[in-house]
Amino acid sequence: MKSTNHFYPFELKPSAVRGVGMFSRIRIKKGTNLTCYLKSDAIFVKNIPDEQMRDKFCVKTRNGWWCPIDFGRMSMWWYVNHSDNPNVSCNGDTYIALETINTGDEITIDYDKLNGHDNLTFRPDMKK
Repeated sequence: MKSTNHFYPFELKPSAVRGVGMFSRIRIKKGTNLTCYLKSDAIFVKNIPDEQMRDKFCVKTRNGWWCPIDFGRMSMWWYVNHSDNPNVSCNGDTYIALETINTGDEITIDYDKLNGHDNLTFRPDMKK
Protein backbone atom coordinates (compact mmCIF):
# COMPACT_ATOMS: atom_id res chain seq x y z
CA MET A 1 0.00 0.00 0.00
CA LYS A 2 1.41 3.34 -1.00
CA SER A 3 0.02 6.71 -0.11
CA THR A 4 -0.46 9.26 -2.85
CA ASN A 5 -1.46 12.89 -2.73
CA HIS A 6 -4.83 12.18 -4.33
CA PHE A 7 -5.87 9.08 -2.39
CA TYR A 8 -6.05 8.57 1.33
CA PRO A 9 -7.44 5.25 2.58
CA PHE A 10 -9.13 6.66 5.69
CA GLU A 11 -11.98 9.00 6.53
CA LEU A 12 -13.42 10.57 9.66
CA LYS A 13 -16.96 9.67 10.70
CA PRO A 14 -19.08 9.57 13.86
CA SER A 15 -17.93 6.72 16.07
CA ALA A 16 -19.88 4.36 18.29
CA VAL A 17 -16.73 4.16 20.44
CA ARG A 18 -16.40 7.88 21.17
CA GLY A 19 -17.13 11.07 19.24
CA VAL A 20 -15.37 10.94 15.89
CA GLY A 21 -13.22 8.06 14.70
CA MET A 22 -11.02 7.14 11.76
CA PHE A 23 -12.48 4.54 9.39
CA SER A 24 -10.93 2.54 6.57
CA ARG A 25 -12.03 3.26 3.00
CA ILE A 26 -10.29 0.11 1.75
CA ARG A 27 -9.68 -3.50 2.81
CA ILE A 28 -6.37 -3.78 4.68
CA LYS A 29 -4.72 -7.17 5.09
CA LYS A 30 -3.58 -8.42 8.48
CA GLY A 31 0.09 -7.53 9.01
CA THR A 32 0.01 -4.43 6.78
CA ASN A 33 2.27 -1.64 8.02
CA LEU A 34 0.18 1.53 8.20
CA THR A 35 3.06 3.72 9.38
CA CYS A 36 3.45 5.33 5.92
CA TYR A 37 0.12 7.09 6.48
CA LEU A 38 1.24 8.81 9.67
CA LYS A 39 1.98 12.49 9.35
CA SER A 40 4.48 14.20 11.57
CA ASP A 41 2.15 16.79 13.08
CA ALA A 42 3.01 16.50 16.76
CA ILE A 43 5.07 18.64 19.07
CA PHE A 44 6.30 17.88 22.60
CA VAL A 45 5.54 20.56 25.20
CA LYS A 46 6.08 20.72 28.95
CA ASN A 47 2.89 22.69 29.54
CA ILE A 48 0.00 23.88 27.41
CA PRO A 49 -2.26 26.68 28.69
CA ASP A 50 -5.36 25.58 26.72
CA GLU A 51 -6.38 22.78 29.08
CA GLN A 52 -9.63 22.06 27.24
CA MET A 53 -7.88 21.31 23.93
CA ARG A 54 -5.03 19.57 25.75
CA ASP A 55 -7.46 17.23 27.49
CA LYS A 56 -9.29 16.43 24.24
CA PHE A 57 -6.36 15.87 21.91
CA CYS A 58 -2.96 15.69 23.60
CA VAL A 59 -1.14 12.63 24.92
CA LYS A 60 0.27 12.91 28.45
CA THR A 61 3.73 11.52 29.22
CA ARG A 62 5.81 11.55 32.38
CA ASN A 63 7.61 14.73 31.26
CA GLY A 64 4.99 16.69 29.35
CA TRP A 65 2.50 16.41 26.50
CA TRP A 66 2.49 15.38 22.83
CA CYS A 67 0.09 17.74 21.09
CA PRO A 68 -0.90 18.58 17.53
CA ILE A 69 1.25 21.36 16.10
CA ASP A 70 -1.95 23.09 14.98
CA PHE A 71 -5.31 22.14 16.53
CA GLY A 72 -7.01 23.44 13.36
CA ARG A 73 -5.05 21.11 11.05
CA MET A 74 -4.66 17.76 12.79
CA SER A 75 -4.05 14.57 10.84
CA MET A 76 -6.71 11.88 10.99
CA TRP A 77 -4.55 9.76 13.29
CA TRP A 78 -5.38 12.09 16.19
CA TYR A 79 -8.95 10.73 15.94
CA VAL A 80 -8.09 7.05 16.36
CA ASN A 81 -10.08 5.74 19.31
CA HIS A 82 -9.07 3.33 22.08
CA SER A 83 -10.12 -0.30 22.21
CA ASP A 84 -9.20 -3.09 24.60
CA ASN A 85 -9.30 -5.29 21.46
CA PRO A 86 -7.74 -2.99 18.83
CA ASN A 87 -7.34 -3.83 15.15
CA VAL A 88 -4.05 -1.89 14.87
CA SER A 89 -0.99 -2.25 17.10
CA CYS A 90 1.23 0.69 17.90
CA ASN A 91 4.84 0.30 18.90
CA GLY A 92 6.68 3.60 18.90
CA ASP A 93 6.12 5.05 15.45
CA THR A 94 5.08 1.73 13.88
CA TYR A 95 1.42 0.86 13.28
CA ILE A 96 0.52 -2.65 12.05
CA ALA A 97 -2.91 -4.16 11.23
CA LEU A 98 -3.52 -6.91 13.80
CA GLU A 99 -6.32 -8.40 11.71
CA THR A 100 -7.86 -7.86 8.30
CA ILE A 101 -9.65 -4.50 8.37
CA ASN A 102 -12.61 -4.28 6.04
CA THR A 103 -13.91 -1.23 4.23
CA GLY A 104 -15.93 0.82 6.73
CA ASP A 105 -14.25 -0.61 9.86
CA GLU A 106 -13.10 1.84 12.51
CA ILE A 107 -9.35 1.90 13.17
CA THR A 108 -8.63 1.42 16.88
CA ILE A 109 -5.51 1.13 19.02
CA ASP A 110 -4.85 0.28 22.67
CA TYR A 111 -3.93 3.59 24.33
CA ASP A 112 -2.21 1.69 27.14
CA LYS A 113 0.39 0.45 24.65
CA LEU A 114 1.66 3.87 23.60
CA ASN A 115 5.13 3.24 25.09
CA GLY A 116 4.74 4.77 28.52
CA HIS A 117 2.29 7.44 27.44
CA ASP A 118 -0.73 7.97 29.64
CA ASN A 119 -3.46 8.47 27.07
CA LEU A 120 -6.42 7.27 29.15
CA THR A 121 -6.29 8.92 32.53
CA PHE A 122 -6.81 12.52 31.46
CA ARG A 123 -10.09 11.79 29.64
CA PRO A 124 -12.77 11.78 32.32
CA ASP A 125 -15.30 9.81 30.27
CA MET A 126 -12.87 7.03 29.32
CA LYS A 127 -12.64 3.83 31.36
CA LYS A 128 -9.36 2.10 32.05
